[in-house]
Amino acid sequence: MLVLFFTIIFIAELIIAGWIIGGIASIDKNVCALNQEVIDFQPQIKSSLKSLQTAANKVFTVFDCFTDFVTQKKDYCKETFKKNLTTQIILSVLKIYAKRLVTFIEIAFAIKKLLKK
Repeated sequence: MLVLFFTIIFIAELIIAGWIIGGIASIDKNVCALNQEVIDFQPQIKSSLKSLQTAANKVFTVFDCFTDFVTQKKDYCKETFKKNLTTQIILSVLKIYAKRLVTFIEIAFAIKKLLKK
């Protein structure tokens, strides 16, 4: 009777072991297939990352150009503001005919700008 009991347990262990090994083999096959898909997909990933890097570099270049443009405009606005403020101060202090004085001041600023270059 004991032999029959151990035989049944041994057969049950063999069935369970076969089921576990079959599951592991199935999972291994799925993992190998997924690994192959990832390996096949790697060149596409690399090319996509290179194109993304190129696009990012273009965006940064455009951003640098934009900041340079804004800096130039800021400097231009400062100069214009200084010029207009100086003109208004001189006009209010001297109370002279404005059109002649503005022309004279603009000529003076133009000469100053040419001498700087």
